[in-house]
Amino acid sequence: MNIIIYEDNKVNQFKPFTINHATFELQSGIMTNLDRIKHWYSNESNSIVLLVRPEIEQLIKLRYPDLIVNPKSIPKGKYINGRFILNRKFDLDVFPDSPSDDDILIPDLIRPHYIWDFPSMSKKQIYYDWNALGLIDKSSNGCLIANDANIKEGAILDTSNGGPIIIDKNVIVDIGALLQGPIYIGDNSYIAPGSKIRPGTIIGKNCKIGGEVSNSIFYANSNKVHDGFIGDSFIGEWVNIGAGTNNSNLKNNYSNINFSFNGKDSIDTKLQFLGSIIGDYTRIGISTMLNTGTYIGLGANVFGPGFQNKHISSFSWGSNEVKTDFKKFISTCEKMYVRRSQQLSEVEINFLSFLYNQK
Repeated sequence: MNIIIYEDNKVNQFKPFTINHATFELQSGIMTNLDRIKHWYSNESNSIVLLVRPEIEQLIKLRYPDLIVNPKSIPKGKYINGRFILNRKFDLDVFPDSPSDDDILIPDLIRPHYIWDFPSMSKKQIYYDWNALGLIDKSSNGCLIANDANIKEGAILDTSNGGPIIIDKNVIVDIGALLQGPIYIGDNSYIAPGSKIRPGTIIGKNCKIGGEVSNSIFYANSNKVHDGFIGDSFIGEWVNIGAGTNNSNLKNNYSNINFSFNGKDSIDTKLQFLGSIIGDYTRIGISTMLNTGTYIGLGANVFGPGFQNKHISSFSWGSNEVKTDFKKFISTCEKMYVRRSQQLSEVEINFLSFLYNQK
């Protein structure tokens, strides 16, 4: 059977992540949506087909060389909407927008409508994955720690809220760090001494995290290793957050937080807690102050005194009026990749150049 995973017309509601990613790459829990689909169909002879926007087609082919991407003729099969957070039984949607009689719909509470839904759902989704993958049966006191993980002296793993704490391969939790479940830490990540990793935090592969982090998602290869607070936030890949940077996640008057994708139109998130949504390749200078409900696009360089703008465009340099130099930006990206023993591909450079020239 063919499993066809498709993007719908809601992709713009998940920017800046979906500027250069497909919706099925979104993660709120232990896995991405694509990981969940592959897991639940792992015992069947299935071909997975990915239908994505033309502008990101080459990126998706690069990331998933073993899968079929945008075939010339769309095959018959089971269609699954890539933006949904999926539960154990999850045949959620039939292309383009109507469920079939035998599909099982899950509650709205785990069906995201906007990018800010992901940090707000992270605690529940960690629990869902924890149970769905059967990890609870392999754990000890609500903790599941890979054999080669290194938990150093004085670290505190607190599962008093029911956990879980999941620490993956080759993770280092340094001296005196506090981890409060539910949290997930991906392969090869590093937690700095004295860190406070609060409930609802998801840390991807190859990250370096320190200071205080609460109910936030860090995607792969991102750094926030020094002191400072990040709460109720969504951080993309290859992001660097400088020492002493803090974000507000609660307004002084405790009212709902508004959010803008374009710096003009404002949406009431219905949330009292929301920090920053930060796109891939963005760098944030030391001692930067980020306001509640801040949007930062891809490849921005954010610095300067006082609270930053609540909407910062892709490739901004210090402000929305100044654009970063593309050659210098690519040079910095290449250096970041080398630090993780990786290489920036021509496909990625071409896409970033295309995006830069659209701005």
